[in-house]
Amino acid sequence: MFAVEVYAAVRQFYSMLATLVVSQLGNFTKAAERCSVTQPALTRAIQKLEDELGGLLFSRERCHVHLTDLGRLLEPEFREMIERRERAKRAASRFLRLEGAQLTVGVMCTIGPMRFVGFLNHFRVAHPGIELTLIEGVPARLSEMLLAGELDVAIMAQPDGFSDPLWEPEALLYAVRTALADIHAAAGQARGRDKVRDRIAALSAREREVLEDLLAGGTNKTIARTLGLSPRSVEIHRARVVEALGARTLSEAVLIATEAGVRPAGQDGD
Repeated sequence: MFAVEVYAAVRQFYSMLATLVVSQLGNFTKAAERCSVTQPALTRAIQKLEDELGGLLFSRERCHVHLTDLGRLLEPEFREMIERRERAKRAASRFLRLEGAQLTVGVMCTIGPMRFVGFLNHFRVAHPGIELTLIEGVPARLSEMLLAGELDVAIMAQPDGFSDPLWEPEALLYAVRTALADIHAAAGQARGRDKVRDRIAALSAREREVLEDLLAGGTNKTIARTLGLSPRSVEIHRARVVEALGARTLSEAVLIATEAGVRPAGQDGD
């Protein structure tokens, strides 16, 4: 059920994108060219959205297309929803690249500054997106701040060692393993996205057309009419697309394709 809901949400989102592009250009044919999809696929996407909303978004005249009162009412809502998605994508991208990440480091005041300058320079070169804040103090104060969560890490030492709350080997090993797992997971996701893009690039032109029409909400019959194929041929192409993307279901293939940048109604049409 969740996969079906996500698939429906993806279709609705790109139907909104298509609506905005048509509104901007005032022509379905030009909008389809801008979105790099066929006109029937773009038209179907908008018609499905109109069916779900219960009213027409466009008044279709012979030489021009313009928004209806309902379309004008909803256009700002569509733009806001798309902008929210873009903000979420930018935030996720910054997070994965560690842009703007905050790291507060406590440093024992007796550490020689010349030794620490070299470390800082190396760290900033290796991690330019991290905003580093340094706090100097004695070990007792740094320990208190570390336990209170006011520091992310502390560089300090003392002859008698530290109390149990600061020295828990199992907890330390768990933190290290977790951090390494996160790093490896992020790297794996990046490699996975590259592999998916390579797989999409390897699709035949017909398979790519079928994929884009599927993203626009087309069925086997409607896609067959659009592309001049039999429904059985569309079914075969669809199965090949699902297999090529390494998916188990059509819904999963749709999610994979959209995350990789395949757009049924034009990502750049704003």
